[in-house]
Amino acid sequence: MIKEPFSALAIFIILSLMFTLLDFRHQIELSIGNYPVVTEELSSDDVIHVIAGSDYRTEYAIRLHEQGYAKQQWWTDASSQQYIRDELEK
Repeated sequence: MIKEPFSALAIFIILSLMFTLLDFRHQIELSIGNYPVVTEELSSDDVIHVIAGSDYRTEYAIRLHEQGYAKQQWWTDASSQQYIRDELEK
């Protein structure tokens, strides 16, 4: 009889934590995705590939291109194409 209330309490706590994490999952994923990971010095390459995202990614890619880190830039987000054209014309 002693184990039953403990088991019910443990299940309640585990389910509460799971639902809390599920509720904040989107915010957690956004936070992780927005954190840039730079583990080594930048070096030049052939292409800078900008994955769809906020405008700061595009601005950063343009700065790297202007500094000579790559010969080409590729974007996978078609919605930012006009923004890219405007930035390159500045």
